[in-house]
Amino acid sequence: MIAPQKRRRFFSRSDKVTLGFFIGIPTILHVGLVWFPAFATIYLSFTYWTGINPEDIVWAGLANYENIFFNTPIFWDALRVNAIWLGWFFLIATPLGVLLAYQIDREIRGHKFYQSAFTCRSCSPWPLPESSGTSYFAQTGS
Repeated sequence: MIAPQKRRRFFSRSDKVTLGFFIGIPTILHVGLVWFPAFATIYLSFTYWTGINPEDIVWAGLANYENIFFNTPIFWDALRVNAIWLGWFFLIATPLGVLLAYQIDREIRGHKFYQSAFTCRSCSPWPLPESSGTSYFAQTGS
């Protein structure tokens, strides 16, 4: 006995429209809000431009990068500080967070303390962070 052939299923017109909206709109938003600014930033890094008038864009080539790498000593300090932050979060903060999440999930001894400490910050009233920020900026004069 021959098994009946399965009919191939094609998308209907409304399925295609729905797929177009569900895939097309997020893709357009992603390209417009992420990729276009990223490539524009890379392009503009090779130009002289004040950021005001697009007609004032002048090609600079690698001159901006030469200036940053060889004529701006604070760049290397900023790069060092960023490397320290990256190392801190990659080697210490992230593994510690994973360890605490594991401890809370497995209900190991002391998990209630960590769970309370984690959720306490979201339970604090809103005026508390606002008042502490206001007093900080009042002291620093910023």
